[in-house]
Amino acid sequence: MTVAELLALIGRSAAPLLLWPGGLALLMLLVEHRSGPLTGPWHALALPWVALAFVPLPGALRLERGADLLVLLALAEWPRLVAITHDTAHPGDRARGVARAAALLSGWIVLAAVLPLIASGTGALTVEAIARSPAATAPATDRAGFVLAAIALLLVLPVLLELGPWRVAAASPGVQRAGLRTRALLLCALVALPLVAPLRDAPAPFTYMLPLPPLLLAFGLWGIARATRTSDARRWSWLTPGLAILILVMMVSQVWMSNA
Repeated sequence: MTVAELLALIGRSAAPLLLWPGGLALLMLLVEHRSGPLTGPWHALALPWVALAFVPLPGALRLERGADLLVLLALAEWPRLVAITHDTAHPGDRARGVARAAALLSGWIVLAAVLPLIASGTGALTVEAIARSPAATAPATDRAGFVLAAIALLLVLPVLLELGPWRVAAASPGVQRAGLRTRALLLCALVALPLVAPLRDAPAPFTYMLPLPPLLLAFGLWGIARATRTSDARRWSWLTPGLAILILVMMVSQVWMSNA
């Protein structure tokens, strides 16, 4: 996806930007407004807001083409880069900036293993590829690849959200923190896509279960954050390379199944 294609999509996406799902970013802005004055760089909120509008959640207006997953992840990281730049430039916040930079590096080490697995498991590195589960008549290797890609996204999510051993102190109130919250919402929406995919085309009684996977995801993330909030991050330093190795093993097994 080029910059011109991205701008063209934004120009034709008023409803997803302002209503659903992009309207969730405006909700984050209103929540942050109650905490204090909305100061800070507005682009820290604008870029994850745009990315959130391109996530094909159930009920969202279908765009004429899907966005590249790598582009959405890059837009999602912008508020974190802004926060790192801001914190490292102020001596009192430098430790928080260094911790956030370390969390960013850890997340992308694991993502470097996740993205090839998604590409090999779904056949494409687009949001639409993880939003639709393979048909029942698809080969077993395609269905297994989709499941492995969903598991890989679940494994990397706590790293990207800076939970548990990767936790970082909250950013200063304002637009910057609203951008980080929108980023977290965007990442959760992306990971929830393959979880709700089997229910999209299910018979009517099962469509009412669409909110269940996101709720279970939110509950699991809350449990991870609560269980590890007092633990020493150094005890968990092996988790980043361990997750990367586990995902690489999953990718090798997926390739082996496709060639069997």
